[in-house]
Amino acid sequence: PRAARLPPPPPPPPEVAPPAPPVALAEGEAQGLIALLDSPDPQARGAATERLAGAGLEVLPLLERAAVEGSPETRWRAREAAGEVTRRARLRARLAGGP
Repeated sequence: PRAARLPPPPPPPPEVAPPAPPVALAEGEAQGLIALLDSPDPQARGAATERLAGAGLEVLPLLERAAVEGSPETRWRAREAAGEVTRRARLRARLAGGP
């Protein structure tokens, strides 16, 4: 009888690149970006969402306020950006050896 062949080992997991460092925004700049979350221009809305998502944790209070006080579009985009700020901060902490 022939010996059973084992399947090859799985490939190693891909390297997880850390997110870019947060980009600090002045409060006035962050407020201007939040105002753009309701822009009629979809490119402006998307760019503002991404800039806010790339900011540090200091923009979370502004995003949380916009997530309950803004228009439906602003609320949705503010929640998305706040979640991304938090996700990136947690990932940076994990990759740096934190909790």
